[in-house]
Formats: sequence, C-alpha cells, structure tokens
Amino acid sequence: MDIKDLKVKALIYPHGEYRLGSPAPVLDEGSFYRIDGTHIIDKFKIKSISVFDERVDIVMTDKVVTLEVQQ
Repeated sequence: MDIKDLKVKALIYPHGEYRLGSPAPVLDEGSFYRIDGTHIIDKFKIKSISVFDERVDIVMTDKVVTLEVQQ
C-alpha cells in the first residue's frame, strides 16, 4: 500500500501531536510528501514505512512520525 492512497486524521511527532479538522490526503510532491498544506515529510530521510490498520509509522533518519489514517 502506498501512503498516497490514505487520508490522515492526525500526525504524531516526537515533540507533539497534531489533530486535523478533517482527514487530509497525502500529496506526493516529488522529493517530499505534503500533508494538510504545512506538514512535510522528506522522502530522502525515510528509512522504512510500516502500515497497520489505522496507523502508519514512518521511520526517518532523525525521527519517527506516526500517522493516524482513514483508509
């Protein structure tokens, strides 16, 4: 499964959590993913992506970002 097919309800960073007002798509903009216009995930820093039922864990070189999603 590609994360571009999911809608994000919340982003959980090591330093905080962001709940979105409505589920937002993941936009593929070449070298990065953009979520809700302001959250950017650099593709070059991604080490692995694990997809669970309603959760996606993105392990990056400098942090782990968890997305709560709706499929």
